Amino acid sequence: MTTKEMEFMVLACETSDARENGSLFIGDVEPLIATMNQKGYDEKEVWHCQLALKRSGYIRLHANYNVEDVDPAWSRAAPEFTITPDGLQWWFIRKYGRARYSRMVNDLKRTRDECLRNGILTVAAWAEKLNMPLLLVQKIMHAERL
Repeated sequence: MTTKEMEFMVLACETSDARENGSLFIGDVEPLIATMNQKGYDEKEVWHCQLALKRSGYIRLHANYNVEDVDPAWSRAAPEFTITPDGLQWWFIRKYGRARYSRMVNDLKRTRDECLRNGILTVAAWAEKLNMPLLLVQKIMHAERL
């Protein structure tokens, strides 16, 4: 991953984390483009970042109306994209470190299994038992495909 791609990915993940619902869907790329412009990158470079991140499996690009892909010859940034489980794993490892993230995943799996054995079926209850924010637990579950 190039520095440019990393900067874009960090912005995308920070945007997701800042939302109250923790959505992995980024429906407005304009603020990210503006921030990337401040770092010296133009919209075409942002588009190339998006394509590279898509090829690496970190994001899924969408055109308007939730079309699943965009024309690679297009010269503007995709207006919408989704952070994939692989992209989310990358973010968590970057944010928490590999060892801490692995512990979080192992704790979640152990707690989930214990709760399921005891008839506790809600993710909210698992999050409470782990003393972790519900959105973080949901995102880890998505990242790890649990």
